[in-house]
Amino acid sequence: MNGPQHFLDEARALGPRLSAWRRALHRRPELGLDCPEASALVQKELLALGLEVRTGLARSGVAAVLRGGPGPAAALRVDLDALPLEERTGLPFASEIPGRMHACGHDGHTALGLGVAHLLAPRAAQLGGDLLLLFQPGEEHPGGARPMIAEGALDDPSPAVILGCHLNPGLPLGRVAVCSGPATAGNEEFTITLTGQGGHAARPRDCRNPIPPAARLVLELEALAAGLAAGPSPAVLTVAQFQAGQGHNVIPQSVELKGTLRFFQEEVRRAALANMDRICRDLEAAEGVAVALASVTDAPPMVLPPDLAGRVRDCCAELLGPERVDLPAETSMGAEDFAFFAQASPASYLRLGCGDAVRTHGLHTPFFDFDEALLPEACAVLAWCLLRLLRG
Repeated sequence: MNGPQHFLDEARALGPRLSAWRRALHRRPELGLDCPEASALVQKELLALGLEVRTGLARSGVAAVLRGGPGPAAALRVDLDALPLEERTGLPFASEIPGRMHACGHDGHTALGLGVAHLLAPRAAQLGGDLLLLFQPGEEHPGGARPMIAEGALDDPSPAVILGCHLNPGLPLGRVAVCSGPATAGNEEFTITLTGQGGHAARPRDCRNPIPPAARLVLELEALAAGLAAGPSPAVLTVAQFQAGQGHNVIPQSVELKGTLRFFQEEVRRAALANMDRICRDLEAAEGVAVALASVTDAPPMVLPPDLAGRVRDCCAELLGPERVDLPAETSMGAEDFAFFAQASPASYLRLGCGDAVRTHGLHTPFFDFDEALLPEACAVLAWCLLRLLRG
């Protein structure tokens, strides 16, 4: 096995291709589980390297296998999908599709996955076990990890360890943070529908307007959120949508509230939902409108084994130097459906620093961009960790 410096040099030589892949993906952002162009690009590159490729997982996901030795397998998961945002970066390779943008760095993640394949394919004989590369759609919505697993993405090979990663503008450019223990929160998405009796806005006494009870409900949920935030286990409750009516002179029949509950402990999730249901029932009785609460767990909390995090940190430090590697990474109230993979196999998750003084906009904003100079080293980090883990 070549040493760290040689490995870094090879990754840097891949820099122009990493940027080209990233820019091709950035120009053509795709949403949800429907990522056919990204999937086609990934398939073309992986087949050219001689990997075994499965397609159509969770509609447009790709699973590719680089066969190694007879030992335990390892996997890397990256995500394909973009966001429903109108891009305002002004980049020469900005989105060509109105209302869609790679504003969360998934174009970079996919490029990194392809780079890892290019670095490790010539080293197949050095791999103690098989390498599984997973390119997942629908991370943002509606969730692609769970259907990929259900459709057998982890069956052949079944990895003994799986890595995930994400660009992080809150971390300085070139630094890496390895998550350990609680890493990202679970996400419970909820919808509350209040149904009254609509009618003419000039005759409110003939109606049962659901908007005032809905406004009261938002305030009561805000009070509940304050209690959750002050609790012993971190939790966040946010009402993010309030949808009612279509005209200034029409009292609507119903109001719909949508939001998210973020949590790390199952008992906190259950207690919060029970309190939300109690608030809804009390409001229903007091206001004379029907109140229906529905929720679904979009992603569980991601809790990662500290021993594996330590091994991955050591691999990163071997390549970059210990001064550029942080452990543990900061716990995030964001959710990530990589957590489903982490439930299926021992997992480690790396935050790849992309923060700099020029590109200061955060994820999920129409101005988000990152310095492509980070791609070669980030690619080397992921490939080096997988190579070391596959050699035991």
